[in-house]
Amino acid sequence: MDKNKKKGSMTVEAVFVVPLCLTVVFVLLESGLYLHHQSWYREAAWECVLAGTDTEEARAGVLSHWEGLAAGQVFPVHDVSAKVSEKDGRLDMHLQGSVSGVWGFAGMGFTVQAGRERIRPAEFVWQVHLLKEMGEEEES
Repeated sequence: MDKNKKKGSMTVEAVFVVPLCLTVVFVLLESGLYLHHQSWYREAAWECVLAGTDTEEARAGVLSHWEGLAAGQVFPVHDVSAKVSEKDGRLDMHLQGSVSGVWGFAGMGFTVQAGRERIRPAEFVWQVHLLKEMGEEEES
């Protein structure tokens, strides 16, 4: 008789333990997907901003580069939007979306921003030379 009681108690314990273990596994999976998407989109935003040209068509170039990267993304996401702005020589990209949940809902949202300032190499070199000359004049 004791043997039958032990079998029943293991079943009751399993009813509580198995769902708890599955919940932990799914939460870890969801968190991993969220971190993957956030880092992938951050890297994609930086790549797009750095690939953008310093001409007036920079915004169009960044968005076309973004569309090529987004087409290669294999994990599901929802409502990803990309906005590019250019003001006073600064190129900024703003991405927003949400990770597809394991259970079919929208999941956790993420926001990524990347930006860079336009650097004109010739002007930068001249500024360095001027500063160097100013330093040499002060020493003499």
